Amino acid sequence: MASTATEQVPRLLALSTWLRGLDETTVEDVAREFGVTVDQAREDVRLLTMCQLPGQLGFYVLDLDFDALEEGIIRPSLDNAPTMPARFSADEAVTLLVGLQVLAETSTGRTAQVVESARAKIAAVAGEHAAMADRFRLKVASGTPEVREAVDRALAVRRSLALDYVDAQGRASRRTVDALGTKVVDGYHYLEAWDLDRADRRSFRMDRIRVAEVLSRAALDHGGAAEGPPSWIRQLEHAEQIRLWVRPAARWLVEYYPTTEVRAVTPEDDLGPDREPSDGDLIVTLGVLDPSWLTGLLLRFGADVVLLDPPDAGEGALERARATLTLYENAAGTPRTSRPAGPGDDQGAQVR
Repeated sequence: MASTATEQVPRLLALSTWLRGLDETTVEDVAREFGVTVDQAREDVRLLTMCQLPGQLGFYVLDLDFDALEEGIIRPSLDNAPTMPARFSADEAVTLLVGLQVLAETSTGRTAQVVESARAKIAAVAGEHAAMADRFRLKVASGTPEVREAVDRALAVRRSLALDYVDAQGRASRRTVDALGTKVVDGYHYLEAWDLDRADRRSFRMDRIRVAEVLSRAALDHGGAAEGPPSWIRQLEHAEQIRLWVRPAARWLVEYYPTTEVRAVTPEDDLGPDREPSDGDLIVTLGVLDPSWLTGLLLRFGADVVLLDPPDAGEGALERARATLTLYENAAGTPRTSRPAGPGDDQGAQVR
């Protein structure tokens, strides 16, 4: 399975340094070390032989014995190494440092050492420009070092894993899996594995794995790494679409969240009884994957964002608003009666 550029570039940066520290290794060793398939490892190595060093015509990141590579053997050659160090522009150095930040959060063992060594060397020569990289805090939810080390070890020695896993609903379970690989998608580090209990491929968020234990049972061949979870942007294409009436004070919403449609309010729009639009009001359509996210959105914006369709999608916000009012009234010593909800009861959530 081919990697995306976002996944492959950080891996190639680490791989180039890792190979230069070896006299000989195998494609299988590279695949295990970096958590990819053998075919992907061979593709990565070949790609490095075609990458020129910045500003040094004729010098490549890696030179090796191609006949040996066809047999699965990698013998890095330094005969073509440049006699002067690589030169990076300030922008190139900052980009590398930011990329290494992400890689450092998902690496363990020797790979982590290589990443840290590269980061320190680039930061040292970048001087004052290195401080620019600190402005970019690219966080990856990658779990604990102990979990990552267990996953990497299972991949390296081809053993099954026992996981204590907590899903998105907070339900804990014990899972036995054969690890296939790892990848980062939308800021989350995932373990791709064959779930032995369910006899199917599964993706596990590393930050939701509480304990990972390498078992003595040999992992089976399940045909390579599974395709990672879809990007949340792609998931939004199939999400429930909601329509909002957005007041000027909340217009920044359309710049912050992905939307399907944004247009000005027209006289034909049904905004509900006794509601008149003002200049600058918008009708916004967007996808919602998690109802609790919509609840938080409506409560956060209050009267500046009104849910139009579907009206029942706002029930969660109404319930939360009513519960909050009840707490306030109880704290003030005036318990709420069982009267019908009035207009003032739902000031924190607006639904048509």
